[in-house]
Amino acid sequence: MKWLQSCDLFNDVAELDERTGVWRVRSKSSEGGEIPSEIDGSYSILSGVFCAIYRSNGELVVRIGEAQIKLSDKVEITVGGPPEKRCLSLMENGIEHVKHEYAVNSEPIENDPTPFVEDEDFDFGLFLSNIAHDPKRQARFKREL
Repeated sequence: MKWLQSCDLFNDVAELDERTGVWRVRSKSSEGGEIPSEIDGSYSILSGVFCAIYRSNGELVVRIGEAQIKLSDKVEITVGGPPEKRCLSLMENGIEHVKHEYAVNSEPIENDPTPFVEDEDFDFGLFLSNIAHDPKRQARFKREL
């Protein structure tokens, strides 16, 4: 089992069986001591589709719906379009595995005084794309979760 922190709700975690792809959202406050303190990655549900990035056997894995791919230099994740109709694409070796349209759940707060807040904090598809394009960030993600 992999345990993933929600990027949308701090109190929620998902329990993911990476072999079957079955996942279940659980609340930290209602589960008592059943949720381990070590988290393997992050997830968000984009327009009804479970999307995640997590560590598995020393590698990073991206899951978008049923598609599960190990992140490598042969994988490209792109996102584009306006917030109400984003398009997330996952390609490996030039072959598109997933194309998913979604709406960003919330918009950045204009003149937000919170330091270091970026667009990816409100858009999980953009978060995935940014990590996929930055090897240093991938290495940090593997270490720091």
